Amino acid sequence: MELKIKQRLLGAAMIAALAAGIASCAKDPYRSSGRVMDDRSTTGRVKSALNKNPVYKFPSVEVTTYNGVVQLSGFVHRDEQKAVAADLAHGIEGVRDVINNISIAPQDPIYGGTVDPKTGVHGSGRNASTNQTYRSTTTTQ
Repeated sequence: MELKIKQRLLGAAMIAALAAGIASCAKDPYRSSGRVMDDRSTTGRVKSALNKNPVYKFPSVEVTTYNGVVQLSGFVHRDEQKAVAADLAHGIEGVRDVINNISIAPQDPIYGGTVDPKTGVHGSGRNASTNQTYRSTTTTQ
């Protein structure tokens, strides 16, 4: 008898959770639940493209999608990186437009520059991880 009551309570809780999940998808009165799901999928594809970029990584860039319009916000270290992020987002299926609100990170007060995302070297020529001056070495053949 007690087992049946527990099963019924568990079933009721599962139905309530499912209903709450479905209702949360349609909270926005201007978008259907299908549009909300499409926007979430688009956000995921844009984030994936930013993370897979072979030259730059974008750990401080947030992605939000609303009706197919992607908004990028956060910080990068160079103007080129900001442009690459927007270009990557434009190339994703489902993106109608991109609003690029990415800012250039402020300079490091200790080293006097930002960290180059390609080399990990501060703009002042000091390596962030070892705190040593960086010297470029080239070899000629």
